[in-house]
Amino acid sequence: MKLKEKLEDFRVEELLSLDVVHGKGLFSIYKIEKRGTNTLDVINDIAKRLRIKRKNIGYGGLKDRYSISTQYISIPEGKLWRIRAKNYKMDFIGRANRPVSKSVLVGNRFTIVARNIREFEIQRIEQRMKIISDQGFVNYYDEQRLSSARHGKGFFAHKVILEDYAKALRLLFMASSQDNSRQRRFRKCVQKNWNNWLKCLDIAPTRWERNVLEHMAAHKKGYRQALEKVDRDFLFLLGTAFQAFIWNRVARDYLKATIPISNLLPQRFKLGEIIYYLKELSVELLDQIKNTEIPLASMKLRLDGQLGKIYDEVLTGLGINGFEGLRSKVTGLFFKSSRRKLLVCPKKLNWQWLEDDLHERSKKLVLKVELPKGSYLTMMFRQLKPAGSFRK
Repeated sequence: MKLKEKLEDFRVEELLSLDVVHGKGLFSIYKIEKRGTNTLDVINDIAKRLRIKRKNIGYGGLKDRYSISTQYISIPEGKLWRIRAKNYKMDFIGRANRPVSKSVLVGNRFTIVARNIREFEIQRIEQRMKIISDQGFVNYYDEQRLSSARHGKGFFAHKVILEDYAKALRLLFMASSQDNSRQRRFRKCVQKNWNNWLKCLDIAPTRWERNVLEHMAAHKKGYRQALEKVDRDFLFLLGTAFQAFIWNRVARDYLKATIPISNLLPQRFKLGEIIYYLKELSVELLDQIKNTEIPLASMKLRLDGQLGKIYDEVLTGLGINGFEGLRSKVTGLFFKSSRRKLLVCPKKLNWQWLEDDLHERSKKLVLKVELPKGSYLTMMFRQLKPAGSFRK
C-alpha cells in the first residue's frame, strides 16, 4: 500500500465551529487553498504581502506540505483581500466575532487515495477497516508532528531540558529531506561553516535565523541566549514535538500493560516502535481504552497510578527527573499540558476499490473520513494493515 504517491491523492479540509457572516464582525475570515507547501510558509508569505504582523493572523491547524489543503485564517478588521500565489490562493469569505484558532477547529475532512494494493491484500484490509470503523484506532502522533527530529539526530527541546545548548543549536540547523531547497542550502552552509557564523548570513531564510547567526558571531559561547532569538511560534512547535514523542512512548507502554500481548502487533516507526491491536477487543476492555485520556507532559503535571508510573519510567529513560524536570531555561520554550484521547473513532468513514491507474494488476483504495482535530489519518493507515505494508 502506498500513500501520497500523487499530490492529488491526499486532500484535507478544515471543519470549523465559527459563525461567518456577510455583515459586520471583528475579524475578517479568509479561505486558503494550498498545494505542496506548509501552513507556516503560507502565513509568512501572506503577512509579507499584506504588510501586517504575522502574529495578527489566526489559524487553526498545521497542514502537511505534501497535500492539497483547505483551511481558514482570520485577520482583525481585514479588508476584502484576495491573493493568487504559486502554491496557494486566499479569498475573503466573510466576517466573524471570533478569530480562527484551535478552539474553533473541530476536525478535518479527508479524501485519500492509497495505491499499489494487490488483490490478495484486499480481504485483510477490509477486516482491519471494519475493526477501525467499529472500535477506532490508537491516536498516536504521526511523524509530521515529530518533524523537528526528522533528521534522526534527536529533539531540540530534549537537549534544552538537559541544558546542552550547543547540541540544541546544532539540531536547530540540521538539514533534512523535508526542507525546501532554500532551507536545505542554508542549513548545510551553517553546518559546513560552524563557528564562521557570518559566512551564511546572506542566505538565511528568515530574520530570526539571521539574528541567531549575528548573536553567535558576537558571543562565541552564547548558545542559550542565541536560542532565545528563535521565532516564538517555532519554539513552541519544537516543544510540542518532543511532548508528542513522549506521549507516543507512554501510550505504547500503556497498551502493553493493558491489552493481552497476543492481541497486539508492534510496528517499526521512524522514532521508535508503536503497537496497536489486531483483533476486536472485549466490550469491557474497549470501554476502558475509549475512556482513557493521556495528558501531554509538562512541569506542572501530576499523575498517580498506572499512568503516573509509566510516565516516570519513560521520562527517566530520557534522562529527565520526573515532570518537574521538564523545565526550560530558554525563554519562549515551554511545555503546556492538554489531554489527548488514546482512541479515535472515525466519522463518516466510507471507501471503495477501483483499478489503479498508476500500477498494473493493482487496486487503489479511495477513502473519505472525518477525524477530530489533532488526529492523523496517516496513523489510521499505519494501523490498517500489518507491519511493513505502509509506505509514504
